[in-house]
Amino acid sequence: MRAAIISMLIAGSLFATSLDRRVELLEMAVVKLINQNHNLKTNLDLLKTKIDMQNRQITLLNERVNKLSNLKVKHFAIVKASLLNIRALPNTKSKIVGKYRQFDLVRILEFVRNKKNELWCKTPKGYISSYYLDIFERIRK
Repeated sequence: MRAAIISMLIAGSLFATSLDRRVELLEMAVVKLINQNHNLKTNLDLLKTKIDMQNRQITLLNERVNKLSNLKVKHFAIVKASLLNIRALPNTKSKIVGKYRQFDLVRILEFVRNKKNELWCKTPKGYISSYYLDIFERIRK
């Protein structure tokens, strides 16, 4: 905005107009700057809200991981997909027996390869594709 005011000054448009018009143009420039500042504050507030939500999700995941670490589980995973089908058998043609949601923490009982050599994970509820998971190994002491 400053650049626009300076360019208007250089071009002489502010000098060639009446004093009232110059004041009006400067007031319009100030109002525009105030609106831009307000928009920036609004965007900053939105970003802070998103960061708070992500921090809450991280806290929840950490709590789940801590609960899981008390169990005798070697592997666990966090679901990356927004919704992940749980299957009765390790293939996509098998019956859907449930669903996991994004960021769910899942215990992995074993890893299984199907006839197409795709890696699936056996969970307490059924089989899920490893493609949609972030898999972790718990280090035992």
